[in-house]
Amino acid sequence: MIRTAITICVWLWALGAVAQEPVELITYNIRMNTSGDGEHAWPHRKDDVAALFRFHRADIFCVQEALPDQMDDLEAER
Repeated sequence: MIRTAITICVWLWALGAVAQEPVELITYNIRMNTSGDGEHAWPHRKDDVAALFRFHRADIFCVQEALPDQMDDLEAER
């Protein structure tokens, strides 16, 4: 899984290198959604993660450990 993510990010970086305009890419481990994280569980972090994405305004965001519900949350905050 990690190798796949790295391969995709490298491929996207290479694509940006030949593009007319620079491509900005961010990769971020958002950690899976588990209630065992207590105060650090996803419902308490999702707004901060979405704010980081909005602030940096990258062209491509790569995330690790994301579950479908987390991606839905981030998409809704876009």
